[in-house]
Amino acid sequence: MQDRVQPVPLPSKTCNLQASR
Repeated sequence: MQDRVQPVPLPSKTCNLQASR
């Protein structure tokens, strides 16, 4: 939920969270 603070800090982490599921 802190993606709004930064433009694209670590898109991999966000993808990993959804891909891990």
